[in-house]
Amino acid sequence: MSIKAIFLDLDGTSLTPAHTFSEPLMKTLKILQNEGIEIIFSTGRSYASSHRFALELGDCRYIINYNGARVFDFLENRVISQHTLPAKTVFDVLDFERAHALDTVFYHDDIIYNRGGQQHASFYENETYIDTDSITNWDAMTFTKALFIVPPEKSILYQDKAHAHFERVNIMTSASNYLEIMPEGVSKATGVEAVLERINVSPDEAMAVGDQLNDLAMLNLVGTSFIMENATPQLKEEFDSSRIIPSNAEDGVHQMLTRYFDL
Repeated sequence: MSIKAIFLDLDGTSLTPAHTFSEPLMKTLKILQNEGIEIIFSTGRSYASSHRFALELGDCRYIINYNGARVFDFLENRVISQHTLPAKTVFDVLDFERAHALDTVFYHDDIIYNRGGQQHASFYENETYIDTDSITNWDAMTFTKALFIVPPEKSILYQDKAHAHFERVNIMTSASNYLEIMPEGVSKATGVEAVLERINVSPDEAMAVGDQLNDLAMLNLVGTSFIMENATPQLKEEFDSSRIIPSNAEDGVHQMLTRYFDL
């Protein structure tokens, strides 16, 4: 079955270690677009820190943010799908933060809430930062996701602790030190399904590429999927070696696409 849509993770996948597109990959993606294939970026990032990549490529109709919790339509200039955390989950996050003395980050739209209101990652540079200590009424707050910054060597330990602590959430990792709490039933697959429905393409006609556990649901949904050589070991356990492509440092997505589509 021919591929009609390609869903690409950004960091660790489509982007180089310097968080840029390689020129060969840009050219390849434009060729595929000219052949009628939809290119959709699917990322854990906010819209503010990721939409420039879709604009840089051009001719992108949709972008999936916050691990599938938010989908934006560039043509209609509006959010077409959004999910938020229940109030109980927000308080469970605060309890987990206190119990384990972790740095916690909340996200909604393009606002980032953390202690001190400080930028916590170099690529989150276009958001508004708010100090969580300034929040006086947590019941009135709305968040799309929460993220704990954990020691990379203890990532699996904290994943286990989170699974024991939280109820009715989706727990995932987007980096070795990022443990994310998502609304129940929400993943990148949620965003992919929303886009596929709008463009009238079946999952079997879609391809996806990723490198972290937050990509797993998306990768399992579509008919054709690949993971990066630099993928987390937990993700590699889920895939046959034939579906592992060179690392993002080696422009693996470009290499795979040129071979797959015989470009």
